[in-house]
Amino acid sequence: DCGIAMTLSIPPWVFGPALRSHNERVINDLCPHFCAEEFHEACQAMTEPEGGCNIESADYRGKGIHTIARLDGDEWVINGAKQFPSGASVADAYLVTCTTDPKLAEEGIALIYVPADTPGLSFDKPENKMGMRYTDVNASIHLDNVRVPKEYRASLEPGKDHQSFRNFLSWGRLSSAAFAVGAAQAALDIALDFTSNRFYGGKQVRQHSLQAAMLADMIIGIQSARFYYLTVATMFDNRKVYGS
Repeated sequence: DCGIAMTLSIPPWVFGPALRSHNERVINDLCPHFCAEEFHEACQAMTEPEGGCNIESADYRGKGIHTIARLDGDEWVINGAKQFPSGASVADAYLVTCTTDPKLAEEGIALIYVPADTPGLSFDKPENKMGMRYTDVNASIHLDNVRVPKEYRASLEPGKDHQSFRNFLSWGRLSSAAFAVGAAQAALDIALDFTSNRFYGGKQVRQHSLQAAMLADMIIGIQSARFYYLTVATMFDNRKVYGS
């Protein structure tokens, strides 16, 4: 189960945009909890009820975001809803993907940090899932006139958040590939053990051609996926060579 890996990977995913933008207000207000000895969870609130994962597609260029952030004096006022984000209802800090105006497309994307105790932030009952149940909690989020300081926008320069949005989408896809390979490898290990300890026709199940072919197809698929994500990870680590 890759739920533990998911839970541990979210805080750097969430605070990466603020760190890269040198947002001292967010770093000073929210990050210290995550540097302490006690474990704290974060939440990347992105997917929405209206369009699901459509907002993650580059083709939409931010136009599919329905959660609206409006600047009112020195505060952002956020209204909208998010669905299925990991860490919802148990996280200490939320990074909410919003738009200041859908007509602005990518230029309107705003990544805004919301502390868990902010008035107007509420949650539905956690989803009852088949997998990733141990640590990864998913629930719907509702934002009703949620107010946070204007400095809680990841990039203090308007129009720059879309770059961070694209960056963490790429990182998230790479991580998801690694999670999937890990789960597939665990399933393969179980299958290899099972077919090694079961016999018919005087030999192990895995030694029969039909079952051997099925196992071979599993191994080929897993190894191909593993080499693919490791190659992409190498590109991430060598951006001077492969570009950003």
